[in-house]
Amino acid sequence: MLSTAELAAELEAYLSAVDETVDAVTDQEIEERLQKTLAAVGMTTSEDADVSHVRVTETAAGTVDGPLVIRILGIGNQKTPFDGQWLTEYDPSREGVDPDGNPMVAHVRTSADKSQALRFNGWVEAHALWCKETGHVRPDGQKDRPLTAFAISIEPADD
Repeated sequence: MLSTAELAAELEAYLSAVDETVDAVTDQEIEERLQKTLAAVGMTTSEDADVSHVRVTETAAGTVDGPLVIRILGIGNQKTPFDGQWLTEYDPSREGVDPDGNPMVAHVRTSADKSQALRFNGWVEAHALWCKETGHVRPDGQKDRPLTAFAISIEPADD
């Protein structure tokens, strides 16, 4: 498995190749490069890389390097105590409780203070944490990635 720095370099090379040679690059070449990048983070298909719940700000979208932070937007139409908060801790390998004392399958802590948010060296690193697995399989047979239940926004840290 690639390190975060190696993965970021691979993603940057991929984006550069797409930017510089959009007309010359075939769909097959783009798909092959995407599959290589996904495999590096333990994903096997582009379906595994569903980013429909991720909103990357326009500024962060062009930023491979950080610092970036994650803001929890919410879960669909449900209100949660994490909505609008900045992610400060996440550990899917241990159980946690939400701010209201309700049990959770993963440890998640947030803050209203952006300066306390976890910092990421780039979009790839932030996305990798968001997709981090518990090591368990859900009842539907899919990998258990608790944080992906939340829609998030990856934004510049403004440091």
